[in-house]
Amino acid sequence: MDNRFTVNIAGRLARDPELKSYDWGVRCELQILVILRKVNRDGDVYSAERTIRVTTLDTTLAGRIAREFKMGDRVEVVCDDIRPGRIWYDPSAFDPQTGERGRWKQGRERFIIAEIKKAPKPKAAKVAKGGETVDAARQAEAEVLNGVTG
Repeated sequence: MDNRFTVNIAGRLARDPELKSYDWGVRCELQILVILRKVNRDGDVYSAERTIRVTTLDTTLAGRIAREFKMGDRVEVVCDDIRPGRIWYDPSAFDPQTGERGRWKQGRERFIIAEIKKAPKPKAAKVAKGGETVDAARQAEAEVLNGVTG
């Protein structure tokens, strides 16, 4: 049985790529801002932002990312591995429930990049429909739904 997995992440770069040099080569870290659609208890849909950290340990790929990508670029990333965050003890942390000082904390996970490319920009054109303007993406979604239900 093959236990490999892939994670596809699409979003905007929250900051410029960060290169770090080591004895074995160069690592490049990116922070990708993604917008998640969520639904609350009342059924209302809202959006929430989340920053996901992705890293490459491939020196060649790290150099290409640093040259070709910058903050604000739309990217699509395929990741094929995950590294858990580092666990450490913070003696200054205060737990309000127990009233005790000190607790263990875990850093955020980091996805390892297999592939990365710039994502196409969504069309921002307006389409006139019934005297009002409609965003092109919503218009396309409506046409797909009409095709499915009609």
